[in-house]
Amino acid sequence: MRALRIVLLAIVVFGLFSCSAQAQTDFPRVEAGLSVPVLSLRAPVSDAGLGIGAQFALNATKHFGVDAEVDSFPGNTQRSEDFVKRETLVGLRAGYALPEGGLFLKIRPGFIQFPRNGALQKRGLTKLDHFALDLGFFGVRYYPHHTYVRFDFGDTIINFGGQRISSPSRTGTSRLDLTNNPQLSLSFGLHF
Repeated sequence: MRALRIVLLAIVVFGLFSCSAQAQTDFPRVEAGLSVPVLSLRAPVSDAGLGIGAQFALNATKHFGVDAEVDSFPGNTQRSEDFVKRETLVGLRAGYALPEGGLFLKIRPGFIQFPRNGALQKRGLTKLDHFALDLGFFGVRYYPHHTYVRFDFGDTIINFGGQRISSPSRTGTSRLDLTNNPQLSLSFGLHF
């Protein structure tokens, strides 16, 4: 909940800044849509999942903007205690936008939260909220009637802080530090 408040505050502050900029533009100022991400967590966590989320962007210029995303991942299990992992990312985008689309780099710090009483906690993961950093790029295509389609490719780096976790087969433990986790996303939304 705290992370969502930070995202909303960043959007409002950047929105106020953007309103004072030049009124006539040939690129969208605001983008909002739904995202369908796939996050593949590396061993020893070893989980992959299709998620659903919301995405927001405020563009200050053709080249720079603020990008935010909040996603939930149900995981690959049917057990209710493992139902949701949440990810909140807010950061900068830099690239170039044309009236019909653009290509951008992204750097978005944030947090990932694992479920309480879930399988990872039972395997020894005591701290369930972790710093995450999403690095990558995306292409966006703008369509008539203020709609867009966006394809994201990135590496979500998660800092587990040296915690120990047992393997799924309970044969030993592994130390978790920084992990690189590929993440892909397809988004649909509106732009103004």
